[in-house]
Order: sequence, then structure tokens, then C-alpha cells
Amino acid sequence: MLFKVTSVVIYTNRSRVVFTGTMPVLEAAYRKVLWHNLLAGWWGIPFGLIWTPLSLLKNRAALRKLRQQAAPPPQGA
Repeated sequence: MLFKVTSVVIYTNRSRVVFTGTMPVLEAAYRKVLWHNLLAGWWGIPFGLIWTPLSLLKNRAALRKLRQQAAPPPQGA
């Protein structure tokens, strides 16, 4: 689940988007949402300026957690 922020002047929409698929598919989805947030999330005042950085941090944490879960177990365990 990733957070997607879209802003236009005084309107900001923050939505949750759920993706399923292989690791490359999920990483591509993360990059797509990242660029959307960076380009379209900041423009709403005040919530675009608040929700965009929070969403970027939460999305990065979700990607990190996903990579940990997808990592193979250590050898000899």
C-alpha cells in the first residue's frame, strides 16, 4: 500500500493505492507513485505541503519493509 498525493492550489487529495505483483512490478509502482507525489503533491496549501513529505517517508518505509520480506533467508539458518 502506498500513499498518492495530488494537489491543485487549495485542493489536496491523499489516497491509498494497493499494488500486487512481483518485486520488479512493485518497485516500478513505487517509482511511479514517487514521481507523481514529487510533481503533483506539493501544490496544495496547506495540506499538499504537509501530506507530500509524510507520504514520501511512509512510502519509502513500505518499500524497505517489502524488500526485507522478499529477501532470501540467511545461509545456514
